[in-house]
Amino acid sequence: MGRPVGRVVPLALILRLAAYALWTASQWKRGKDYLNNSGRTWKNLIRATRTETTTFQVYEYICQPDVYIPWDEDYYAADADCWEWRTRTISTYIMEPSDGLLHRSTQEGARAANWNPTPVEARGVNHLEMGTHVRVETILREIWSGLHGGANSARFIIQPK
Repeated sequence: MGRPVGRVVPLALILRLAAYALWTASQWKRGKDYLNNSGRTWKNLIRATRTETTTFQVYEYICQPDVYIPWDEDYYAADADCWEWRTRTISTYIMEPSDGLLHRSTQEGARAANWNPTPVEARGVNHLEMGTHVRVETILREIWSGLHGGANSARFIIQPK
């Protein structure tokens, strides 16, 4: 037998490379998790989320809490002391529609003023484009001419220049 062909890689270098690979993988996972949750994070920042809480009653078996009991009326009757009505509360996380900067309820604030406006959506236009987008100009002209909202739009009058 002769000498081994090639270079012998020290164990310390192999461990160092493995540690770097694990660190890189963990950073990629952090980035992926951030991107997956960025929509929810942004909606929290602009307050386009709300939580609704619901309370309900359940008939719960309390003698052996980890045992699943299938529905059997005879079993319920025989072991009546082990059953009890309990109150449970769950919270549901609701994401409201938004234009990316303001949530819908702030854009429909006129409903609170009691004049019942007709919502008009500029599809394909984000919040920052509202002042310059051609579609917004068209929609505003339609609103002022009475196309959206019927009798409610009579409040808008275009004055000649």
